[in-house]
Amino acid sequence: IEDTSQVVRDIMTGAGAMEAMTYVHSSEEDLTDKMDYERDRYVKVDNPMSEEYSAVRDLMLPSLLDVLENNKHRAYPQKFFETGNVVMLNDSGSGASNRKKAVFVQIGGDSDFNDARKMLQVLERDLGTDLKVSEEDIPYFHEDRSAVLELNGQRAGTVGEFSTEVLSKWSLEKPVAGFEVDLELIQEDLKK
Repeated sequence: IEDTSQVVRDIMTGAGAMEAMTYVHSSEEDLTDKMDYERDRYVKVDNPMSEEYSAVRDLMLPSLLDVLENNKHRAYPQKFFETGNVVMLNDSGSGASNRKKAVFVQIGGDSDFNDARKMLQVLERDLGTDLKVSEEDIPYFHEDRSAVLELNGQRAGTVGEFSTEVLSKWSLEKPVAGFEVDLELIQEDLKK
């Protein structure tokens, strides 16, 4: 999976995005409230040292929205990506397992669904994979400007334009679009 991650890094930097490196620990607020995403199926940390690290992310998009929030004083447009781990609850012996994902966000100008989709198409083309894009309302994206990504009948991620409510909670004043995709599903597909 690290080889696939490195190829993704090369593709994304070649397409003009800057790599971010964020923590796998997050706050419950970032994963739910600030994303307008009410849920409780993510790993919570018992007795955290700080509320800022009270959860382990199962979604990487909040990490990159935080990067955008911390870079508001920089020139626009900005494009960031990351390949990293998330922790997904499951029925394994430990109750959870790591998954490797890739995430991308773009802010500035008239960033919209099409910008995120174009970057996703670059990734698909250069990796040699074909993701099915199906319109679906995702809580943190604008209604009618979001989609689910599927690969071989399995959900592989999401793509869309963030809602104004979510942008407001992250103190972002310009449009933001992005995607998150499961690299492990892509790697399985590439091995076929």
